[in-house]
Amino acid sequence: MVQSSGQDQLTVRTANLSNDQETKIREAVAGLGGQTEKIRDELIGPTLGDELRQKALIALGVALAVQLLYLSIRFRWTFGTAAVLAMAHDVIILVGAFAWLASRSTGCS
Repeated sequence: MVQSSGQDQLTVRTANLSNDQETKIREAVAGLGGQTEKIRDELIGPTLGDELRQKALIALGVALAVQLLYLSIRFRWTFGTAAVLAMAHDVIILVGAFAWLASRSTGCS
């Protein structure tokens, strides 16, 4: 993906590249007129994605448990449990709808 990033500047974002592919892209951009400079090189791999997912699930579980504890103390535990289950249900539906819509817009099946 090529984006304008300021006055007379471009940002190029790609998937994983070999050194030869990077050289070809640099030459193509330089051919447009101007110098090329590699600012940063980032890679977010599956290990980081797994770690983020695991920590998000832990955070969700802790948040639901703390809310259940508070609602159980403040109101009856049956009301607290019902409220937390309803909220968890809403979160699951929202995340599922988002994932489904995101997969349809990117062409994944």
